[in-house]
Amino acid sequence: MDYKSLVASVISAVQQEENPFAVFSRLLTLDGILKKEDALKTLGFKEKAIYKLLSENKTGMNDISLFIFHHNNKIEVRDGEAVLDKNDQLAAKFKFSKKYWTKICQDSTRRIDDEGKLALHLLKAKTNLNSVIDNIEFYLSHMAPIIYYVDEKVYSNFDYLSNLFTKRRRDQDKFLFPFLKTHALEQWSKEDIIFICFLDYLLSSGLQTRAEEFNGQQITITKLEKYLIEKHKTYLKMGVAEMDADFSSLSLLEKTEVLNREFKILSKNKIIYRDINGISLQKREAYLDALKLADSNIEVTKLQEMLCQRFNIKFNDDESYIRGIREYLAENIQNLRAAFLKLLEGELFLLTDAAHSDMAFSRFFSNIGQLLSLDKAKEYQKIIDLNPKNYFCYVVPGKNMLAKLPKLLVANINMAVTTRMLYNSWHYMPANFLNENLKMDKRDFYFSAVMADIANLDKYHHAGHVKMSINNTIRIPRSIRIHNKEYQALMDVRLMRQGDEEFSLSNLRVSFLYLHYLQILCQSLVNLVEEMKIDDFSLEQMSKELYSDQFDNLKGRLNK
Repeated sequence: MDYKSLVASVISAVQQEENPFAVFSRLLTLDGILKKEDALKTLGFKEKAIYKLLSENKTGMNDISLFIFHHNNKIEVRDGEAVLDKNDQLAAKFKFSKKYWTKICQDSTRRIDDEGKLALHLLKAKTNLNSVIDNIEFYLSHMAPIIYYVDEKVYSNFDYLSNLFTKRRRDQDKFLFPFLKTHALEQWSKEDIIFICFLDYLLSSGLQTRAEEFNGQQITITKLEKYLIEKHKTYLKMGVAEMDADFSSLSLLEKTEVLNREFKILSKNKIIYRDINGISLQKREAYLDALKLADSNIEVTKLQEMLCQRFNIKFNDDESYIRGIREYLAENIQNLRAAFLKLLEGELFLLTDAAHSDMAFSRFFSNIGQLLSLDKAKEYQKIIDLNPKNYFCYVVPGKNMLAKLPKLLVANINMAVTTRMLYNSWHYMPANFLNENLKMDKRDFYFSAVMADIANLDKYHHAGHVKMSINNTIRIPRSIRIHNKEYQALMDVRLMRQGDEEFSLSNLRVSFLYLHYLQILCQSLVNLVEEMKIDDFSLEQMSKELYSDQFDNLKGRLNK
């Protein structure tokens, strides 16, 4: 069931509910799937006030009818039953006090006016407003989806909610950025002013991924101030805050600048990852101690035993691991692809067991010899012009999939994942060359992923996840060094799990552990190809036939 089907089922279910607060609550949380504290972040000023009164059973005279809509992935309350657009669905109605409603509407208007004035004052101080708009548009064009709310208005680059920019020449006036660039600040709506001001300052406070922390939430300048103060307190507790003075007394710009510097300090001392709610797309910055990876001794022992028994590779530290991997690959130079894939498969299969995952897979690059040659010649334009088939992905099913699913289905699933990941890798590559003045206007790209993430409730939006009921995921990207350049997100490790059992922090920690060794494996292959000058080396693309053979080999090994 995808997101829209879920919403429709909840709307149908509440038709038998008579209590207005119960109706509101069930629609708000999608019948308990969303946590209440997360769902409440979507509500506008009017809806928050009504929710509070309904929770206290204070509906007054009940002399008017109000209507609850599910609009742009959130709840809205209006005094008319007209549907506004394709993303608007009438869900329920209830009786309410006209006096209360009038007061709520007046208060809502006043609050949005106040926030608009604050944002307008900040934007008027900008010397080049068009540069601000261009910067925000650039970031939002090349990053994962955002869904912001300013009271009843939505701002998003996500699929059916998208209303920020378009490459089409027609209906440009329906999209935000073309409008803003051709109209004076005084002609912008209060909501537009708040949105631009909010993002301008937020993007100054750290990585562009910070913008995703407000997905599925109402945004105001007041809320941004509180966010920056709370984030500073969090960093202070971790011992990385750079100032002892009263942070709250700083200007908004000064707060963002301090927080940006603190984030960079924190990045050196902690593993920063994102905790993602897949249904609301809300994302939260979270932290792990890089020196305290749980169960590391147990899992390292398992890896040592596997590599020793199957490949005669013995190691007890990184240095001996690197040496052992390099020697094994060099000894099998005539069949280097097969040797590499056997190691990759063995380590990924161990990871599926360690993290209780249905599958594990890793993105990488296929035509390694060509990439090395192009990089050495600084032919960066040719690198970003390479099509997705020049990239690589290898999927390994876990014991659960091997036991429960037929070979053909597993092979088809693996190929579907592989095909998608080739496109993802192609999408990331141009971000490695943003300072090289290359021609990128004819192809899309995303900023290279640099932070790990762990997601739950992930089976409602992504088409592949919906089809396969993939509800829980882990992704950890890593760079590969080629000559003197770090290619961000050229490889990664990803885990997927069906069902409602979420990946734990222990699962995430063990994934980081295995990624450490997998990155060394991939880097060792690149280094060996460079050292041996194998300019035509390439990892053959996976196929259903190759995945079918993999299935038989894994099953056979398990049955021994």
